[in-house]
Amino acid sequence: HSSQSPLPLATEDRGVRVARALVGAFMTALEMAGVSLTLLLVDDELLGLIDAETTAVAWPNLARVPVTGRSRVLAAPEEGPKVEEPVPAGAPASQQVRLVLERVCSTLLGLQEELNELDRAAGDGDCGSTHARAARAIQEWLNSTPLPARPSQLLSTLARLLLEKMGGSSGALYGLFLTAAAQPLQSRSDPAAWAAAMEAGIEAMQRYGGAAPGDRTMLDSLCAAADELRALQVPGADLLPVLAKAVQSAEAAAESTKNMEAGAGRASYISSARLELPDPGAVAAAAILRAVLEGLQSQRG
Repeated sequence: HSSQSPLPLATEDRGVRVARALVGAFMTALEMAGVSLTLLLVDDELLGLIDAETTAVAWPNLARVPVTGRSRVLAAPEEGPKVEEPVPAGAPASQQVRLVLERVCSTLLGLQEELNELDRAAGDGDCGSTHARAARAIQEWLNSTPLPARPSQLLSTLARLLLEKMGGSSGALYGLFLTAAAQPLQSRSDPAAWAAAMEAGIEAMQRYGGAAPGDRTMLDSLCAAADELRALQVPGADLLPVLAKAVQSAEAAAESTKNMEAGAGRASYISSARLELPDPGAVAAAAILRAVLEGLQSQRG
């Protein structure tokens, strides 16, 4: 279909002369539907700077003529052919891991609308959609690829998948978490190593994301769970009871975020008086941990 920008028409009606028009993806961090219009008052000096030649990759080549009085309709570009993704090499993993991942995916898909609703209070309302996109990407991967045999390879592959497919700040944060969490699992995969993996993932999130427990983020749930998972470092610790306590702590921490003032993320720009619901990222993280627990419990029978 074709469309014509209403901006020149609206400005001409008000006696405003459009000297230059820049069109493109100048701000792509927000996972929101829609467009943004920015007006800049310019003089000859500033216009000369805007027109100056540059080799900056993201700066568009401008036609150095006024836009006012010109009209052109452009057809929407057609979507290019999809590039086939390479299939990661690896040996078949245990059915246990596959069932746990499937439980996580179904949980996130079921929470899509709830998480979106929570996110509308302080974000752009897409937290559930972002997590659902991750779940569908993992499902597609599970249906097309043998899982890596080693836990470290599994987490590293999931990290790359989420960095590419999930989108939003959540995709970057989960990618950081999983990449770091894979390191303690390179040489061993006992319960103590998984507890260390949780600690490593959280440390990376805090270092690069800038958030901390109490900032009303997914870290509130993850840190609460990690505190309980330290019990796995005791020789002979039983995984499932410890994990069950970790999940309960994570869910309680997620619920407690409704009483917190946001210290990171887009919610930190919102008045604390409007933050009366739990943080969607914290709720999602706790739900993932619950799904892991239930997946493991269902197989122990």
